[in-house]
Amino acid sequence: MEQALKDSVEYVPPMKKNPFSVEVSKGELNPEKTVTFKFAMPLVAVDTAALDLRVAGDALSPEEEKKIAEEREKEAKKRGVESISEDLSELPTIDYELYCDSLDMKVWHLKADWQPKKKYKLVVPAGAFRNVAGEMNDTLRNDYVTFDPEKFGVVIVKINGKSPEANYVIYLKNESGKTIAEVKNATTGTYTFNYVTPGKVKLAVLEDGNANGKWDTGNLIERRQPERTEPYVDPKGEELIEVKANWEIEIAIDANDLFKPITFESVNEQLRKTEAVRLQKILEDREKKRQEALKREKEQQGGGLGGFSSGMSSMKSAVNSVGR
Repeated sequence: MEQALKDSVEYVPPMKKNPFSVEVSKGELNPEKTVTFKFAMPLVAVDTAALDLRVAGDALSPEEEKKIAEEREKEAKKRGVESISEDLSELPTIDYELYCDSLDMKVWHLKADWQPKKKYKLVVPAGAFRNVAGEMNDTLRNDYVTFDPEKFGVVIVKINGKSPEANYVIYLKNESGKTIAEVKNATTGTYTFNYVTPGKVKLAVLEDGNANGKWDTGNLIERRQPERTEPYVDPKGEELIEVKANWEIEIAIDANDLFKPITFESVNEQLRKTEAVRLQKILEDREKKRQEALKREKEQQGGGLGGFSSGMSSMKSAVNSVGR
């Protein structure tokens, strides 16, 4: 009887994992950037109108978000369900543009008029993407919070070109020299880097002779020199620029001075300035350590005297009590 019951149960094989693979940028979003989709294979079909992008209100603090999550959890327990799904139908939708990257067919970008300090919700329905293997995506849901400008700095670069037609590429780099932002086809004018993380950054400029937006090597046969890229160095010889939150810093660069002919004297002068900056930093570090050592010594001396005075007071109290 038991065997017959077992034989009557229909076998249901476990569901196979969808082989479709995509990485989508999540979390905080720079309002000047796009949401990026990185697919494992190129796509052959995209339903660009199927995506649902909505504004979910102003960005909240972590404490406020936690409070809302706790209230939803309580409400779910009261209803006897695991969780309460959000109703997005009442949230306003916003227009967007979905396009393939010009350099990589497996990368797509979602562009929208992102506003600072806002929350957004994105839903990509199942089947909106189909790759060359015929695989299609499952439903994707992501939340985004755009940057708060007050937590970032602004670097403004005013460049004076050698001529009105001269083209340059301006690089903003982190302290270790990695490029974090760039402006191509820059001519004489003002250029702004927004949402710069507080800390130390560097600037460099490429003299883009053919205006193709990238560095080109030289050509021995054509007797053409490689395009020059020069770092910005302030009058004191300092290359690092301090960026502070909710603060603007303005840098003026004269291309005539930055790209002046390289001579033995100019190289020697640059080396002299660099060495002077290095020695100055060594002296500042030594002075800082000396001051810290003096401070520790004073604290130790003060602690010793305090202990001695406290001991003397206790002894006096003991003597007085014996005298009575």
